[in-house]
Amino acid sequence: MIRFDQAEFGFFGGQNWLMLRALPECERSAKAFLESKEAGVYQAELKRFRPRRSLDANAYCWALLDKLSGKLGIPKTEIYRRLIPDVGGNCTAVTVTEQAAPELRRGWERNGIGWVTEELPCPYEGFVSLLFYTGSSDYDSAQMGRLIDLVVQECKAQGVETMTPEQLARLKEGWHGKKHSAN
Repeated sequence: MIRFDQAEFGFFGGQNWLMLRALPECERSAKAFLESKEAGVYQAELKRFRPRRSLDANAYCWALLDKLSGKLGIPKTEIYRRLIPDVGGNCTAVTVTEQAAPELRRGWERNGIGWVTEELPCPYEGFVSLLFYTGSSDYDSAQMGRLIDLVVQECKAQGVETMTPEQLARLKEGWHGKKHSAN
């Protein structure tokens, strides 16, 4: 992953070029790509950078899920999977044949506990619409914050103790700081 903070588009040598100003910490990655690049067409996805969720956020989420599990008598993984579709910004929809759907769902769900799928009816005979939800292992700090907010709401509804709003706000501020894990 090469992060950049400025970009320009220009016409040079009779061709269109996109130029990106790589951040200093990405210089080695950018050079390594250029040195190992083979001839051919490449594809890049450009999107706004968001820090990944922190391990502290993950630990807090699972601690709350464990408390909920004890209170409700439901496995914490089941509670977690039930909340994933409500996070937002973590879903891709596709339409596939009914025959292909089961294997696609199994393959997606092998990515991790929170990588869930949902099947919806499709107006085309012999097809189904599938929703593929990404699990929290791939969340940025904003998505992880929304998941924790959902877990906190569930805890409050069940009378399970959570951090105070002030403590939670301080923890979330820490997620947006400089120290973030790769997971």
